[in-house]
Amino acid sequence: MLEARLRGIQPDIARLYNNGNPGELMPDGQPSGIFVELGQTADKPFERKVNGLLSHNAIFFGQPLCDCHESDIYNLTFCKKTHYHQITYEDMCHRAHVPTWQALHQPEPRKWSFTCDCCGEVRAYVSEVHGEGIGTAYVGPPNPPPRTRLSAQTFSTENGGKEKLINEQARINKLSPDDREKELKKHADKHKSQKFNCPPLIPCHHYLWDPMHAVHNELNVILDEVSAGPGVGGRRRGGGRQDCGGARTRVLARTAAAADDH
Repeated sequence: MLEARLRGIQPDIARLYNNGNPGELMPDGQPSGIFVELGQTADKPFERKVNGLLSHNAIFFGQPLCDCHESDIYNLTFCKKTHYHQITYEDMCHRAHVPTWQALHQPEPRKWSFTCDCCGEVRAYVSEVHGEGIGTAYVGPPNPPPRTRLSAQTFSTENGGKEKLINEQARINKLSPDDREKELKKHADKHKSQKFNCPPLIPCHHYLWDPMHAVHNELNVILDEVSAGPGVGGRRRGGGRQDCGGARTRVLARTAAAADDH
């Protein structure tokens, strides 16, 4: 429904997006010499929906502002001035496996290519060891990363072209409703909440935030843990509800203090 409502203005929005460059305002179709960049900000539920993401309860809670998994948001140490500028419109299109020209309703170019940064094979890092007496000694690099990306999947005219994307959609469409839902959820979990074949409806140069929402992003996850995590078992015992309420009060007070510091 939202896509249908936007259909009449999408060509103008795409023109102003100008393939990631500032677009020129053209009142009555006349050049103005004024160039603008588009920014998007909204409440999290709408922002997630309009950008083709799972609901804000998904594990990649920071999208479309950052790539953080929910477990990375607990520490409240991110710099609010620099952290939330990680995602681009093109990133979300590619994670949906949709070329940007298609998302922008443009004609297919003679040659095109894009890479999905989430499709690459990812493995846990395995250190190299050699025998030394009765034990082993680590000989890999110091502090190895826990996970290492080996490659990324590229879609292009030389690598299956649009037909490759059509075949992927056809494969999913042939699944039973239950299996299709599981497959789509699997894609979204692997692609940081981006749903398959659901690019952002509105192209933007910038995805904006304000200090209140930057703090709330982190606070909501913490309070979910307080109320639905350790507190669940506590509520079954006498005084558990009071313990949970007290924790919530302390979290709110500390968050207010942290916001004042910033």
